[in-house]
Amino acid sequence: MSFAIVEFAEDSSVEVIPSTWIFSKHGSSEKFSYWPRQSQRQKVKRGETPDEEKWFVYKIKRVFGYEDEYETAHKKAGLAVDTSNIDSSDTEATITRPHKRPARYLSDEGESPSKCTNTEVGDETAAVAGVNAQQQDGDRQDLNVKMDMLIKGQHELMSILKEAITKGEAEKLSQFDLDLFSQKLLTITDFQAFEKKLEEKQFRRTTRQFLTSLGGDNVGPCVRKMMTTIGSHGLWEKYSYKGRKGKRAFSQTNFNKVLMQSILHTRTDTTVRAVEKELQDFLKQCPFKPGGTKYKKCLSPNNSFDSSIDSSNGTELLLSSTDSE
Repeated sequence: MSFAIVEFAEDSSVEVIPSTWIFSKHGSSEKFSYWPRQSQRQKVKRGETPDEEKWFVYKIKRVFGYEDEYETAHKKAGLAVDTSNIDSSDTEATITRPHKRPARYLSDEGESPSKCTNTEVGDETAAVAGVNAQQQDGDRQDLNVKMDMLIKGQHELMSILKEAITKGEAEKLSQFDLDLFSQKLLTITDFQAFEKKLEEKQFRRTTRQFLTSLGGDNVGPCVRKMMTTIGSHGLWEKYSYKGRKGKRAFSQTNFNKVLMQSILHTRTDTTVRAVEKELQDFLKQCPFKPGGTKYKKCLSPNNSFDSSIDSSNGTELLLSSTDSE
C-alpha cells in the first residue's frame, strides 16, 4: 500500500493519506481527497476504501511525495509541517511554515490530536481555557450570591403580603359578620346548623375570611386557634378526624373543607397532610382540655389537681386516660 503526504488547500494542513483516496474530477487537473467523518487515523492506517456518499471531500494543494510505510510517511509529514520540505536535514536552512490543527478532526471521537498540530497553539488554547474556567467559576459564585439575595427578598415580601392579606381579610368583615362567630358552638345540634349554613356560598366565603383573619405563627397554632374559636372542646371531643372509635368523622364535614382552605391560604408554606396531622392531634386531646369530659373528671374532688399533688402523677393520669381512648 502506498501513502501520500499531502497539503490540504482548505487550512494548509499536512496529512498522510492512502494514495487510493486521491482522485481528480472530470476535466480538471486539480486533485482531491476523500476524508472520513470519524476514526480518521485508524482508517488511514488500514487504507480503508472511501465511502463516496458519506465521507468528506477536500481539495489538495500539493503532494509532497509517496511512501510505502505509514510510519515513514508520518515522520516526513511532521517534517513538512515545519519546513515545507520532507527531505530537509538538521543542517540545512529551513523555512518555518504556519500551521494549525485541522478542522477535520473536530468530529474525530476519542482520538488524540494529530502530531502535525502545533504544540504552541495547543498550549495557548489550554491557557485560554483555564482563564475561561476561572471566569466561569467567579460568575457562578456571583450568580449564587444574587440568587440567595433574591430568595431572601422573596421570603420577606411573602411575609409582608401575608400580613397585608390577613389584615385585609379582617377589614372586609362587617360587625354583623363578626357577631356570627361571637358565640362558640357547644352541641352537635349547633354544629349541624352551622354545617347547613356552610352550604351557602356567601357564608362559606365569610367564614373563610374570618378564619384567615385569626392568623397564627405556624400550622399548629392556626389549627388550634380556628377550632377553639368556632367550637368548644366539649363539641370537638365527639369527633375524630376519620370517625374512629365510634366518633363522628370531622374529615367529612363542610367545616373541614373551609378550615383547610383557610389554613392553606394563611400558611402557604404548609401542606394538606400537615394540617390533617394537626387536626388529628387536636381532636385527640379535646377530652382533656377545658370543656372536655375527661378534663372534668381530672378536676373532681377525688382527683383534684392542687399545689400539693405531684406533677408526675397528674401526667401519668392523663397518659393512662389517653391510652384508654
